Amino acid sequence: MEQALTYDDVLLEPKSSRITSRTVVNTATSLTPTIDIDVPLLSAPMDSVTGQQLAQSLSDAGGIGILHRAAETDETISAVNNIDGIVGASVGISEQAHKKAEAYEYYGADVIVVDVAHGHLDNAVHKVSVITDSVDVPVIAGNIATYEGAKSLAKAGADGIKVGVGPGSACTTRVKTGVGVPQFTAIQNVVAVKKAYDVTVIADGGIRAPGDAVKALAAGADSVMLGREFAECVESPSDGSIWGMASKKGKEAHNADGYIEGVSSHPKESTTTVAHVVDRYVDGIQSGCSYCNSLSVRQLRENATFNVVTP
Repeated sequence: MEQALTYDDVLLEPKSSRITSRTVVNTATSLTPTIDIDVPLLSAPMDSVTGQQLAQSLSDAGGIGILHRAAETDETISAVNNIDGIVGASVGISEQAHKKAEAYEYYGADVIVVDVAHGHLDNAVHKVSVITDSVDVPVIAGNIATYEGAKSLAKAGADGIKVGVGPGSACTTRVKTGVGVPQFTAIQNVVAVKKAYDVTVIADGGIRAPGDAVKALAAGADSVMLGREFAECVESPSDGSIWGMASKKGKEAHNADGYIEGVSSHPKESTTTVAHVVDRYVDGIQSGCSYCNSLSVRQLRENATFNVVTP
């Protein structure tokens, strides 16, 4: 067995830097090979995180909101049709998923996200292939945590690969099933797929602070996806709490059954905004880049070296 690491296990090494101010650092990145965003932040496709209002606010701030797959089709259509800016819409791997994807594209979705807990299922890979053949907009698919999983989705036509099995704050997959890969190592393994396929990598889950986002980007991810941070914003559709889509609360809300692999947090007063969260993360990313003599997120990936933190 090889040792696998998570964000807390590593730190970036500071470098001699010519950068005079962090504000000159360019945070733009590629969401997919054909779509760039000004800020490398996505909102998680969870019903406690991303609704129309939050997606609009995140688009205004330079990132992109991803509407969750459990909403009624008409609700998602209304949202993508009314958001003035870039937005993504997610689907599952049901028999009619490609039809939903076609409808969301028609009404204005800029990207389709195939969102499933285990993206390396044969059925999931097949459905990604069907959906990429059905729509003309880019398709992001996941979640996976291995190079082989990423390669399967890339070969199926995915333009972006979502990495993360179990790292999210509302996910208990690792506890309930014993399955997962620590997120830092998962990212490092998966980004190798970019050498052979024209894809991007999205780090999904486990981001608790701007420093974690910097580590994910330096490890090779093109962007990061946040859940809890955005769930606590006034624009989120929740009450300030977050619940996993596979939690008891999430399954009851959408009349779903199956094994419980998520939890819900206690409600808390929403006092922050999407703009504030984005500003805080942008400041952290720019500062992290400046410590590593990098004028952009893209350059950070080239310059970064890490050390392992002792227990």
